[in-house]
Amino acid sequence: IKKASRAAAVRYHPDSTTLDKDEAERLFIEIGEAHEILTDEQRRAAYDRGEDYEDIKKREQQQAAQQRGGGGHPFGGGFP
Repeated sequence: IKKASRAAAVRYHPDSTTLDKDEAERLFIEIGEAHEILTDEQRRAAYDRGEDYEDIKKREQQQAAQQRGGGGHPFGGGFP
């Protein structure tokens, strides 16, 4: 997976391809997302269950926020 995704990333890198720059950038980003999903067992399982990349990232961000203690003001409560 690593070797194939690297080869595809080199092939479709926006600075070194003959494709339209916007199309090459879109493909390059998709290759990176696919690599992230395929190399992580939890993400791959979520993708296999039908979640798309954006849903997976959103869920991970929500879980990280909960582990940090959730939202709220970063400097604590209001005035003393």
